[in-house]
Amino acid sequence: MKDIFGFVALSSMILLTLFLVWYGLSRYSQSQPAATYQTALVKELVNESQKAPLLWTEESSEYQWRRMKFGAHEKNDQQLTELFKNAPNKRVLLFFSLATPKALPMLRTLFLQDDRWRNTIFCSRADGLLKDLRRLEPHWSFCSGEIFMTRLLALSSLKLGKMLDFSADVFFIHLDNMKASKSLGPLIEMAQSQNKLVLIGPSPRPLEGIDPNGWMVQ
Repeated sequence: MKDIFGFVALSSMILLTLFLVWYGLSRYSQSQPAATYQTALVKELVNESQKAPLLWTEESSEYQWRRMKFGAHEKNDQQLTELFKNAPNKRVLLFFSLATPKALPMLRTLFLQDDRWRNTIFCSRADGLLKDLRRLEPHWSFCSGEIFMTRLLALSSLKLGKMLDFSADVFFIHLDNMKASKSLGPLIEMAQSQNKLVLIGPSPRPLEGIDPNGWMVQ
């Protein structure tokens, strides 16, 4: 009987300790101040999305998304010239990859030309690429990566999402890995409270009940 009582008492103490730790972390998370920094491009896009979410398509003359692999061939310069020449103020949501690490200097050179980077949001499914490029060009605009999303989902389930550093300029929710539903609402609100531009996609069309700053329409 004493053994059972001791086990119950020990279990209760462990559970109480875990609750107090979670409660303390939750309070700390909620008390974190919102990030105030925004790149000039993100600031403009947040303002433009106030009336209605921005639609990014493959053919848009204003908001266009593209996928490009750098270092695989010599046509990258030609592709970028064609992309920007007819609409120099076009905003581009670029999903990039590298054929080789040596292609990173090439990417930088191509986007420094004519200040193409000023109207470009750089996204990648490889968090390492985003981190490497941001170290080199911290004033460019970058998406969050998939590893960040995984960590955010885990912590958000415990009401601790704000403990993560929202260092990316754009919070991108990849629907390749997640199902679009109203459950994304708290994530969107959290990112927007941190002054981030929130984009979702790819999707065949904007979906009702979800209110990001923009949609990547495929």
